[in-house]
Amino acid sequence: MPLPANPTPADTRDAARRRRAFVRLALVRIAALLCAVLLGLCAPTAPAHADDLPRVTRLHGHLELDYTVEVHVDNLAAWALHNDPRHLVPYIDGRALPGNAPEAIDLAHGRLLFHLRITDDNRAVWMDLLGSPAGLRRPVTFSVGRVDGSPFDTHHDANQRVLLTVISPVYGTIALVLVVLMLAIFVHLARTTSIIRKPGPGPHQPYDLGRFQMAVWFFLIYVSYTAIWLVTDATDTIHPSLLALLGISAGTALSEAMIDAGSAQRRPAPPTDPAAEPPAPIPPVACSQGLLHDLLSDAQGYRFDRFQIFAFTLILGVIFIADVYNNLSMPELSPTLLGLMGLSSGTYIGFKFPDRT
Repeated sequence: MPLPANPTPADTRDAARRRRAFVRLALVRIAALLCAVLLGLCAPTAPAHADDLPRVTRLHGHLELDYTVEVHVDNLAAWALHNDPRHLVPYIDGRALPGNAPEAIDLAHGRLLFHLRITDDNRAVWMDLLGSPAGLRRPVTFSVGRVDGSPFDTHHDANQRVLLTVISPVYGTIALVLVVLMLAIFVHLARTTSIIRKPGPGPHQPYDLGRFQMAVWFFLIYVSYTAIWLVTDATDTIHPSLLALLGISAGTALSEAMIDAGSAQRRPAPPTDPAAEPPAPIPPVACSQGLLHDLLSDAQGYRFDRFQIFAFTLILGVIFIADVYNNLSMPELSPTLLGLMGLSSGTYIGFKFPDRT
């Protein structure tokens, strides 16, 4: 209120009192407004009702690598109002599978379509899920969620697991029959023919260490390649180091065959002239005395160079199988290990040269 033209001291004091009261009231209102704002910021937001959260309720399709599955999610449309469903990925056993974004999204019916496949982003997760299989299928939990978040609540939890197919029963049976058939044929030929025996007269020549080593590595790679293909559908799994390993075993067998062939040519021929000096006695025809005896010994008895290459072949074969079983990949052998195998084979071949004299 403005002051009169000639204000008295009482009017001046009254005006000052009203101004102070107005300022105090304004400050109180500003303070109350600030408190209300701060309380609103600090107060916890009310959690969404459980019925409004997305939840995986059904899974249709075959849960297997390189197959398509249809996932039903309740309240997916409401969740998609504030989130992008294109960023959803499958969760198997609590592990996200990046690179498997939905191929189709139906918000009206809460449906997502996923094509399960191996990518560079999720290869390690798939190897953990499929490695060390205890059977053709294994029970797992299943859900979906953001790759950088947590999975949705799901019906397929620890109490209602679904079966993840590790190996297709049809293709697995066919491959198993073929592998067993090939092994049976090889064992039969090894016992009755010279497929891994030394060349020479007679059907029961001693078993040859070089050919045995070559056969071991061939079947290890053959069976492992088939098993990895059955599980992961991958065909490019043979590393260059494995080619070098096969080359070492093949070179060992070839060198041994050449040395044995040279030794056979140096055997004395029977005399044609009765008056001629009788030749040196012809050594008796060698005969197998059992697989282990033939591999570890020769005409001079048991040899350490043979035992060395035999022992390295067996232990590396066990490591090879364990790596394929656990990691579903062919082990990549280091140059040092290949050099060790080459040195062992070279030592074995070197000890065979004195046998020609």
